[in-house]
Amino acid sequence: PSRSMSVRTYQPSVRIGNWQEDVALQEQAMKEFIRRRDAGELVSDRTEKILNAAVEPHPVSKSEDGSVHYGDTVTLLNVKTGTRLAYVISSLSRPSDLLQVTGSLGETPQKRSVLTIGPSGAAMQPGATINYEDKFSFGCSDPFGTERLLHSERISLHGGASKVSGKQAVNVRPAEPGPKAEDVWKIVPVNLQLRLEHEGTPVPANAPVLIQHAASGHYLAIQADAIVRSQLATEPEVVCGPATPASQWILQTAA
Repeated sequence: PSRSMSVRTYQPSVRIGNWQEDVALQEQAMKEFIRRRDAGELVSDRTEKILNAAVEPHPVSKSEDGSVHYGDTVTLLNVKTGTRLAYVISSLSRPSDLLQVTGSLGETPQKRSVLTIGPSGAAMQPGATINYEDKFSFGCSDPFGTERLLHSERISLHGGASKVSGKQAVNVRPAEPGPKAEDVWKIVPVNLQLRLEHEGTPVPANAPVLIQHAASGHYLAIQADAIVRSQLATEPEVVCGPATPASQWILQTAA
C-alpha cells in the first residue's frame, strides 16, 4: 500500500502565518538591542566595566615615620610569592556576595588589592600608630560601591572551608550589618619567639610580618598549589593556617 507523505507546497520565499507580527517583533528586538548597546547595558559591557574597575590603579598611603597607622591604605605583599592579596570578582558577582581572595601578580596597587586599616571595637583616631598585638580590621570597596571587610571563619559543619584547598577560607564580605569577631586581625613578628618583646611596639611599614586571624589564631597565607581561575586571572588561593614562609607579608605603603 502507498504511504501518504507530507510535501511542502510553498517556496522558501513565501510568507505564511502572521508574518507581519514576526517582522515587528524582530524590529522591536533589534531596537532594544541597539538601545542597550548604546547605554552600555549589555552583559559584555557590564563585564568589562566590573573587571576594569576592579583592576584600576589605586593609591596607597605614604608612611612618614616608617610605621603603619589606622586609616592607612596598604597592599599586602606576600614575601614568598611576590603576589598581592586581592579579591576576585566577576560579571556574575552581586553586592551581597562573599568574594574569594587570591594572590594577584599585579605589579601596582589596584582597587581590588588595596585595603584600609580600620579599628575593631573601640574607636581609634585616624593616624594613630598600630602596635604589635593591636586588633584591627582590613576594609576595601568593590566596583559596585559596596564596603567590605576581610573575613575568615573556622572550618565547621556549616562551612568555612576554601573552595580549592579545603583550608580555612578567606574572603571579603559586605561590611553591613556591622563588624564581626571573624573580621578582626592583628600583627605579630615573623619570629614568634620574640612575640612578647614586640608586643606594644609600632608595626613597621614595608617589612615582613605575620598577620594573625584573631578568632581562629591562624595566619594569613598563600596556598600556592591551590589555583583559582576567574575572569580576571589564574591566581593562587589565600587561606588561613599555621605559620609558614608563605605566611609572611609586607604591609606595603608608598615610598
